[in-house]
Amino acid sequence: LEHIHHVLRKQSRRWKVLQAARRSSDSGHQNGRPSAEPSPWRMLHYDAHADLACPKSTIPAAACFRPRQEWKTNDPLRPGSGDLYDMLETTTGIAEWILPLVLAGGLTHVEWARPCLPPSTTEGKLQLGLGQKIYRVGAWWQPQSDAIQPATPQEMTFMDLPDTAQVKVDWDCVYYRDDEEDGYAPTDALKLARQVCLDITNASMDDQALPSYGDQPWMLDICLDYFVCVNPFYADIEQIHQPFAETLRTLVLSADVVQDKEMDATSFDRETFLLFQSTAKEVMQRTRDGFQSMPLRDQSHESLFLELQSWIQSRLQQFYCSEGHSLSEMIRMFLGSLSSLSIQEVSNLTSMASEALLYLHLPHFPRPSSKDLDVAMRALSHRLGTMNSQNPPFLVTIARSGNDGFTPRAAVQALQQQVLACVHDRFCGCKNRSKWNVPDEEQKDGPT
Repeated sequence: LEHIHHVLRKQSRRWKVLQAARRSSDSGHQNGRPSAEPSPWRMLHYDAHADLACPKSTIPAAACFRPRQEWKTNDPLRPGSGDLYDMLETTTGIAEWILPLVLAGGLTHVEWARPCLPPSTTEGKLQLGLGQKIYRVGAWWQPQSDAIQPATPQEMTFMDLPDTAQVKVDWDCVYYRDDEEDGYAPTDALKLARQVCLDITNASMDDQALPSYGDQPWMLDICLDYFVCVNPFYADIEQIHQPFAETLRTLVLSADVVQDKEMDATSFDRETFLLFQSTAKEVMQRTRDGFQSMPLRDQSHESLFLELQSWIQSRLQQFYCSEGHSLSEMIRMFLGSLSSLSIQEVSNLTSMASEALLYLHLPHFPRPSSKDLDVAMRALSHRLGTMNSQNPPFLVTIARSGNDGFTPRAAVQALQQQVLACVHDRFCGCKNRSKWNVPDEEQKDGPT
């Protein structure tokens, strides 16, 4: 990631120098100088995930402008200091890697090519919908009455940002507000704000509906989980006890607050959304305690089991008001999936469930059919075929995502071969593909 950011920032500055030189030449002057602003460029992003999250509040916004500086962090999980790339390595991978490039790297347009999920895929509706959205990314911090502020926003530079400034956006939607790390701030509260145009597309769209890149510089980023995707938070639980994983996922994703909302929805009750998350964690804790109080699971403990079931229903009922959701049946199946397990196994699974609650809606299609894979690969090839042949991407990155669990490791090598063949056939005309064989022991999660 650090190397990719370095290349992108350097390339953006180089275009600005060239543009200044051309303007100088055209006007007859010899002293043209580039502005401090980076030159604009685009990204075509093939991925099962948007990767557009705001960096955590423990990451200073100024780090986006000075990525190699050591910054102190208030992150209790990773106390100490680190540069931007150390801090971006979170438990959810690098889902925040794109927005720093919008704020400080000249990125102005992102096309996120979402996979057309197989019909058998089960996931919540917490996904960004197709279409275009224009919003702003900027620095925000809690104002202090005794702080010295620049007279006008035009006078401000990244050198004026306090260490407490965070990266936020002015798009008030579920995607940026679905956890305690609220990524939203009003437009007038953002400093050094940069506009980004997000186009969300998939293979079902007509070519005429796809954005045109013209002669603007662009990079191509392909994550292999676009083709085969694992939700590692769900898969880890499923590997230990599949019945519990399935009933947990059904219970969580059937809640009205999940089912009724798209990630780009703006008319949602954030307090209810966060309350559901905290209540679900409370249910996991009470389930763990309840099973510890009835270790034998015989008829003498049936009343305790029913009491636990009734308590869970009373806590969750407010979130399951829609018709068609039999909450009592889902709770019964949820508890029943644990009835044959030891106390230690119940404790382990409910602890894992508490950590996974925020991520159960993520895409999960680990075993697509060969037809589904062929359709996805053809979609990539077709989209690249619509691009201007005189304006190839200045950078191509391929993320394997095998080590972080989002792409099954057994599928990585074959997918990488096909993607490289597609890219080379379109932009390079290279026929010697034997050099693309990377031994498994040499593979890393970084870009190709």
